[in-house]
Amino acid sequence: KRTVVHVWKPVTNVTAVVADGYDVLLNVGYTNVSWYLDNLDVPWDKVYENEPCRGVPEALCPKVLGGHGEMWGETVDASDL
Repeated sequence: KRTVVHVWKPVTNVTAVVADGYDVLLNVGYTNVSWYLDNLDVPWDKVYENEPCRGVPEALCPKVLGGHGEMWGETVDASDL
């Protein structure tokens, strides 16, 4: 399939999505392992410990293209630069 599915809710079954033939770009949202750059409750070492393929069978892991972090602009000011 030529569609890339952006998974950002932790309740989504990533294994089911990739098993159905879709590539996945993953973000786990505001959780204790969040990749959101403005989630100040998560220490940086925990962000770097995230493994996009966690819980996905090894044979399907190539369908997980990776993860990404973003931040909401309203939480950013000059002190973040």
